Amino acid sequence: MSSDNEKQKLVESAVELFGMIEDSTVFRQYAEYSAKVKNDLDAQRLLAELVEMGKVIEESLEKNDDAFRKKAEYDLLNKKFESNDTVKNYLKYQKMYLSMMSSVRSVISDKLRIY
Repeated sequence: MSSDNEKQKLVESAVELFGMIEDSTVFRQYAEYSAKVKNDLDAQRLLAELVEMGKVIEESLEKNDDAFRKKAEYDLLNKKFESNDTVKNYLKYQKMYLSMMSSVRSVISDKLRIY
């Protein structure tokens, strides 16, 4: 088989794999909630706050400082998060999607290992 034929076959397989991923419930739900977040300023702000709070908590844990105030901020942010289904579902399906893609990548990587 020529190099061009092999390349074409790999490309076709990649397109087929993409189609399978695109047809998965996880991908469709992740795409749906990604679009909802994109069109929801409150959800975007909440996600930004969650990311920032994650950084603050990580830094606080490293430094072991001002934990009480940060806990109060976290609790307030958590209440906002719990009441926002768009953000909750977006993060839920993002996690599932990334896990699925990690599994696909792991299978490919494992099969490509040269002993």
